[in-house]
Amino acid sequence: MDQVKAYLRILMKHHFWLLVGAAAIFGLVCWWMGANSLAADTKKNMGKVKDSWEALERVVKGKPANQSFADQVGTLNNDLKKVVMAEWQKCYDQQQELFHWPEVVADIAKLKPSEPIDPDMRRRYKVLVFNKDPEKGGRALQKLYERADYKHFIEVAAPAVAAPEGAAAAARPMNPGDEAAPAATTPTETEEGLVIWDPAHRADLEHRYDMIHQRDPTTLNIRLAQEDLWVLEQLADVIRRSNEGATDVFAATVKRIDSLEVAQWAIAKSQSDRSKIMLAEAKDQSGGGNVTMGRGDATGEAGDPKGLNQEEMDKKLDDELLDGRYLNDQGQPLTVADSPPFAEFKLLFVRMKLVVDQRRISELLYNCITAPLPIELRLVRMDPPLVNPLGGGATGIASQTPAAGGFGNEGFAQASGPPGGAPAGMRLGRLGGSGGATGGSSYSSATSTSGGDATLEYGPFDVTVEICGVVQIYNAPDEEKLATGSATDVGKRLPGLPISPVKLPTARGAGGGSSTLPGMRGMGGGMNKAQ
Repeated sequence: MDQVKAYLRILMKHHFWLLVGAAAIFGLVCWWMGANSLAADTKKNMGKVKDSWEALERVVKGKPANQSFADQVGTLNNDLKKVVMAEWQKCYDQQQELFHWPEVVADIAKLKPSEPIDPDMRRRYKVLVFNKDPEKGGRALQKLYERADYKHFIEVAAPAVAAPEGAAAAARPMNPGDEAAPAATTPTETEEGLVIWDPAHRADLEHRYDMIHQRDPTTLNIRLAQEDLWVLEQLADVIRRSNEGATDVFAATVKRIDSLEVAQWAIAKSQSDRSKIMLAEAKDQSGGGNVTMGRGDATGEAGDPKGLNQEEMDKKLDDELLDGRYLNDQGQPLTVADSPPFAEFKLLFVRMKLVVDQRRISELLYNCITAPLPIELRLVRMDPPLVNPLGGGATGIASQTPAAGGFGNEGFAQASGPPGGAPAGMRLGRLGGSGGATGGSSYSSATSTSGGDATLEYGPFDVTVEICGVVQIYNAPDEEKLATGSATDVGKRLPGLPISPVKLPTARGAGGGSSTLPGMRGMGGGMNKAQ
């Protein structure tokens, strides 16, 4: 008994350390038991996951064991394909309502997009569509200008003015049966339209689509030229809608059109007009503004290699028209060798450079994105006001039209006036067509000497705006081509600007095969600044 008491005294003396040791042993035993149980459950569940994954792979890669499931998936896919095809057809039909062939070649509309155009019809298009003669030609570009309600002068006969008493007596017939001499009339000019369209740019367009003096165009040449015209018409309609309700140029949203461009010309102009951030090599590729959609003769000069037969030469020139015309899903120009990113539509780059009332720029952009041919905006760049609102004359370019020596002037005339003068909001800069700027005490002006072109007085809210975007040109619906484009992931499409340089289609006049037209220094010589 005494020994038990001795042990109890030792236990009571060291009970703390004994309890700590027992707790440690108990914890180790519990951890071991729990870890074994958790490992067993993990192994069991991992086996279930692996079995389920292998079963799913067999369904995806192999033939499903349940045929009814496969049939239902196929039905859903077919229903979805029908919905997509219906939307494709709807978009195509809506676009065809906007795109009409000129009346003089209306029979082309009866052909499928892939069918060749008869040579006689191609010659008819070449001679008539862009002909300015109202009795013979389609006046395609003149109608384009009118769609934008461009300002111009027309000659009209003034009403007869009463002759003085002596002259009236002399005009009376001497004999009862004679006719009286007609009253004298003096021709006069009247101004029509609302928006000034830069005459240099109009000349560029007329050079570009000059087919009358070129070799017979190919089917592709005609279809692309007409596609350009259709898109330009829609851009002109955007401007006209933006100016609805305006009775004079001062109330208009868009006051001046410096340029409307599509395809390679839009890409080249956007790259050359990005101030100091433009790469030199890209600028050199931009060429001049007067490159024509026509085709030269087989002279062996300037893009007509010797030794090519007619078919090979047509193929070469068609490739030049397509090279860089459309964009890929990354917003860069497609080469002839590239596969289209989308089988359903093509992406065409467009550019507008306008003088706009900056208070109404939002209306202009709204009309761009809600147009019947919607413009997916990529860039909106606004320059400083053309007129200093604090006085001191115009702050921007007063004239971008060519000097009297012809198109291709190397400099811009900048309107400037003496400091002070009229109070804020009253100083105006006047735009003309000659490029001569003069300063005055009340406003800065550039007097127009280009006959038939109107002039414009700028206000303090007028700015030059560059708008770049993309339009979708839908292809004819074809179920076999649905979702066969090279773009595998539409979600990775980039809404950027094309930065890859493009080469404009070669311009070769029928007279000598030269690649240089008036106002253009050649394909590698840089941009014509009269834009």
